[in-house]
Amino acid sequence: MKNISLIVAKYKEDLSWTESLKNKYNIFVYDKNNNFSKDDFDIDPVYRNDNNKIFCSLPNIGRESHTYLYHIVKNYHKLNDINIFIQGNPFDHVSDIFEKIENNLNKDFYPLSRIVTQKKQDFINQLDDKISFYYGNQYSLYKELFNKELPEKYSVGIHGMFIVSKETILKNDIKIYEQCLDKFNSKKYLTGFCMTDLNEYNCAKCFNKNIYNLYNGIPNGEGFAWMFEYFWDLLFHKQINL
Repeated sequence: MKNISLIVAKYKEDLSWTESLKNKYNIFVYDKNNNFSKDDFDIDPVYRNDNNKIFCSLPNIGRESHTYLYHIVKNYHKLNDINIFIQGNPFDHVSDIFEKIENNLNKDFYPLSRIVTQKKQDFINQLDDKISFYYGNQYSLYKELFNKELPEKYSVGIHGMFIVSKETILKNDIKIYEQCLDKFNSKKYLTGFCMTDLNEYNCAKCFNKNIYNLYNGIPNGEGFAWMFEYFWDLLFHKQINL
């Protein structure tokens, strides 16, 4: 019988909905509602078992993208057969989330929310935009990780929730996931960029190329985490080419 993990990215959400699942799945709750500093990026996981659920506290960086990558990196050699990555409140995006999970547990990879069409050229064009220039986007990250071009047109699931098998995750070397996770490292990259408020002194649009070169890569923050919601299919090589 296959073992199944439910990996929950939590901030302040009510997780009472997980109670009915704790005898069915191995539930990992990564909680970012704490006083950890962004500089605690390098912490090793401290897991505690509470009422048949495993809890771990993390610094509040990188939204669910950082949480999922952290779990993969720290558990790469002991992953469960099936891994369900889910947000603390999944119902905003998928009202029938439990039904979708149960109907697709046999899939190598299955996005649990809406499918959208993407075009490589759109992301190439966006590199002229300052936000994309600093954060990077699907095109630049894919090229950096795999040293090849995106498909011209493809489909991906969005909203950052999906089912993925251990075999699919392990098709990438752990270094690929470490490279992605490291984008959220405040010791190497700028953090806390504001995406909308141009009055903020640390808004990405206020920086120039010298800052980008100084930090030798893509500054992280909410923009990079948001971009990653559209990247999981690409990371696992499961996008559908159109």
